[in-house]
Amino acid sequence: MIARFDRMQCVLAPPLGITLCWSKGLLASLKLGWSSDLAEDKSPYPEDLDMKKSLVGYVERGETVWPDLPIDMSGLSIFSRKVLMTLKNKITFGQTVSYGGLAKMAGSPKAARAVGRIMASNPWPLLIPCHRVVGADGSLVGFSGSGLEMKAYLLNLEQGKGARRL
Repeated sequence: MIARFDRMQCVLAPPLGITLCWSKGLLASLKLGWSSDLAEDKSPYPEDLDMKKSLVGYVERGETVWPDLPIDMSGLSIFSRKVLMTLKNKITFGQTVSYGGLAKMAGSPKAARAVGRIMASNPWPLLIPCHRVVGADGSLVGFSGSGLEMKAYLLNLEQGKGARRL
């Protein structure tokens, strides 16, 4: 099935860029990429301007509060919603958690692989910070938001390690 969006808006804060995909007034997905691969839209929409302001703050200072956008979780299982909201609400800026640790926090300690699948298909990277989920040994594995180079960049930015593209 092909996703249909009412509108898509791209905002940039080099070196990052995001494309917000809206459907029926809800954020259906957020695509994260490198700004050099995207073209910014001049947006009249307040929620897109709020994301731009937050993204600039994230890149410039390594921290931000993301706007509370209406996310469409209607197609997700109850377990997926629980895992994503646990991640969003419990793993704070600069922290990491293992897949198994997140499974345990979400009330299903034996569901590390299921958590991995949920992270791999997270439609809202940054807003729901799946880049903060790492392997049991702390290694960087998988990332739905443009690969491991992006994951390393985001973690280094959040941990104050002088983030730059590899």
